[in-house]
Amino acid sequence: MKSEVEIAENGNIKIHIPAVLRCHGGQRRIVTKEDGAKTPLLLQLARAHAWQRAIDDGKFANGAALAKSLGIDPSLVSRTMRLTRLSPAMVHRIVTGDYPETLSCTSLRETIPLLWREQEALLQPKG
Repeated sequence: MKSEVEIAENGNIKIHIPAVLRCHGGQRRIVTKEDGAKTPLLLQLARAHAWQRAIDDGKFANGAALAKSLGIDPSLVSRTMRLTRLSPAMVHRIVTGDYPETLSCTSLRETIPLLWREQEALLQPKG
């Protein structure tokens, strides 16, 4: 969607910018569709699922073969693909942008609890 500008007969200007209200780090903010759709964490989550799908579909035998074809370190592929183990609630919060600032690509690549309730505890504000 693009921004729309409308000029009324009286000369007033009406500007329509498609945006959504998101909660991030306990604060509400207005995010345009273009901004909100491309957060680093969301991009990494999408990449992880795309890579897993490529392996599941037989395009690559494993993460090492995928890494070789992409020209990147196999450990990066492995750490990124851990994101496919996130609970549905975690995925939903990442997609909607409603997650604490402490949750990042780096923090999730390092360690992800196996139990979904433990993962979802990471979404709770510290304090």
